[in-house]
Amino acid sequence: MSAGDASAAVKAKALLAAVKLGDVAEAEKLLDSGTPIESADKNAWTALVWACRGGNIAMARMLLDRGAEIEARGSGGWTPISWAVRSGSEAVTALLLDRGADLEAKDTGGWTALLWAAMRGHADVAELLLRRGAALADEDGEDADVEALCHYPECLLVLRDADRIQRWHRRRLLALWWHRISQPHGPKGGS
Repeated sequence: MSAGDASAAVKAKALLAAVKLGDVAEAEKLLDSGTPIESADKNAWTALVWACRGGNIAMARMLLDRGAEIEARGSGGWTPISWAVRSGSEAVTALLLDRGADLEAKDTGGWTALLWAAMRGHADVAELLLRRGAALADEDGEDADVEALCHYPECLLVLRDADRIQRWHRRRLLALWWHRISQPHGPKGGS
């Protein structure tokens, strides 16, 4: 290993350590010095994965603003949204969805974010995912049996209310769309 490779490896480890500790300023300093944003550990978990795993919204936002790969897959096929959901962070999950994360991404076991939310009992995250359109059924129309994986009463209530949650969300989007297209273009009261 050359001196340059050793230096890059040290910087990569330092970046991941700063992210794990939640030190946004140090992570920014390392990125500014040329440390690759997609630096990863032996499990192929990137800085963004570690920020999401820790539920650190400030760190996740900074990394996304600097171009971190939102669909980076580490061992197990887990993406940043998988980790945000597993950690129970509604705020980080919402951020990732706002930035275009794949709501239906599956890990190597075929688990989606909604399945992880149900299994971990994160009712607030499950409701967020449902509001954003997460499917209870797989692409073949088969029930993913999300409820069978959930042993948390609050989460079960959310899952059993999925149709109402998603219906409300669709109506809200339709109302926003209608409002937007029905507004006259240009400034009001023009001269």
